[in-house]
Amino acid sequence: MDEKKTPAQVALDDQIRAAGADAAGLGAAEGWGIPRKIAVDQAPPWFRKASAIMQEALARGELAYCSHLGGGPQPVVLLAEEPRRWYCLPCFRRAQATRRCLRCGQPSGELTPEGGHEDVIQGPVITYSMVRCPACYERGPEVPDTFGRG
Repeated sequence: MDEKKTPAQVALDDQIRAAGADAAGLGAAEGWGIPRKIAVDQAPPWFRKASAIMQEALARGELAYCSHLGGGPQPVVLLAEEPRRWYCLPCFRRAQATRRCLRCGQPSGELTPEGGHEDVIQGPVITYSMVRCPACYERGPEVPDTFGRG
């Protein structure tokens, strides 16, 4: 049986849908290509690990987030190498220059086909991002069915 939603619940659902649409626009603006749907149990290990750490930090009240997040649902980005922190879109873009390879810890380099590589999993609101340096990227893909640029 469906429960009748209060106006506040309907508004929150609408805000979450709008944040999801903003997150989808982020993917297009960042050049990530067309998202592919994958089941959570088929997702790459880096995503499952980052998601579990984030959920644990959230449950313990230890999740950090940039000061630009607040005032209602909006798209956020979680960096696989820093899964206890949410970033707003502008802070995520600024962080790109200093990100380190999740495999070896070295600077990932410029995210281009000749430089580093970024794999992305986009949820309804949270976009998960993992980067690899050129050397680690050359060793082969993390897993099939991710998308990204590089």
